[in-house]
Amino acid sequence: MGPPLFIVMRSEHCPKCTDLEGCRDSHLYVIQLKEEIADNYEKKSYKGYLYVGQTGVSVEKRGKMNFTRRDGTIVDPDLLYLDRKKPEDEQKWPEDGGWVYEAKSIPKIRAYFLKYRPDLVLPPFENPHKFEKEDKGKIDRYEGKLADKLANKGWRIINGVSWKKMKKRRNNSS
Repeated sequence: MGPPLFIVMRSEHCPKCTDLEGCRDSHLYVIQLKEEIADNYEKKSYKGYLYVGQTGVSVEKRGKMNFTRRDGTIVDPDLLYLDRKKPEDEQKWPEDGGWVYEAKSIPKIRAYFLKYRPDLVLPPFENPHKFEKEDKGKIDRYEGKLADKLANKGWRIINGVSWKKMKKRRNNSS
């Protein structure tokens, strides 16, 4: 009997990526969060709460990084959600600096993750996105414009990404 057979699956986020290997281009992704996150916001959303992000690796790899401890333990999002309901000193996996990926909004993703929403990576923002030396801000611009498009449809973007805000800041600093 030979070694175990692994089936490589196409990524649902990018036609050029697999679940094991990224295509080396940039990607946009959308994560829907559990409704309980609404308790953190005064201004509520009638549709729901999203995180809009970008990554230079496959979306699957970034997702795995979000839920991986520095010791290599990969924590199931549903178990982590239940763990976060406990007092902080009783949590098995607290926000203690022991995570592989530590960006500002990632603790909210870890606490309220519901599911990925590749269906919300709307045209013309479908993956993948080639890096262009002459347009280094392209993926940031696309991320902001996608977030604005989703916000205009009634979603609350929890990480504050917005092309309108980026443009306004740039114009105010000129």
